[in-house]
Amino acid sequence: MKFDRNSSYLNPQNRFVLNAFVRMILNADLVVNFEVISHCDSRSSEEYNTWLGERSMNRTIDCLVSKGVDRSRIKGDHKGESQPYVK
Repeated sequence: MKFDRNSSYLNPQNRFVLNAFVRMILNADLVVNFEVISHCDSRSSEEYNTWLGERSMNRTIDCLVSKGVDRSRIKGDHKGESQPYVK
């Protein structure tokens, strides 16, 4: 998923992807553990990007939990700008 620039809020496309993902998991009655990892680019300060990455990760996890995914099955990590997804 891609967040809007300088935003940690889930946009409609992100919500669509997460809803489809949750339906797949819950409808298949899958017992899986997974990891949510957020990445940022380096256009802002390292401190800001770390903060933004953590917020993006937490909002994604919160959305999954609100849809019925057990929080204990989700591991979260945020990379800030230390490991940009796209250079």
